[in-house]
Amino acid sequence: ELIHTLYNDLSEKSERIFGQQIIPFFFNRDTNIDIQYLKDLKQTFKNTMISRGYVLTTRESIESLKHRHIETLSLPTDNLDEWEKQVSLLSDITNMIKEKGIGILEEIDRILDPFNLLIYT
Repeated sequence: ELIHTLYNDLSEKSERIFGQQIIPFFFNRDTNIDIQYLKDLKQTFKNTMISRGYVLTTRESIESLKHRHIETLSLPTDNLDEWEKQVSLLSDITNMIKEKGIGILEEIDRILDPFNLLIYT
């Protein structure tokens, strides 16, 4: 996939030129969102902000994360304590992206195409 080629190219150049490490974030509906994964993701994003690094992701990954958050909110599990932790961590992560993230768009024509949507059913 093109994004992985872009990651490899940017990673090498970013490290060599700026001394910055790119943190890849790829997410889809099938990504396992257990508590440990969400804690690790939240900490990775925090560490990236502290080190003034950056995250390489796709629009689909961000949309999938948002959809997963909404889906989790609407489907409480039998284990209420774990569900509440998942919801809290997903809220923290999505808010961090929304409030602290700065999006730099690549392939703008594709991103703004109104027929190119990710919909969970």
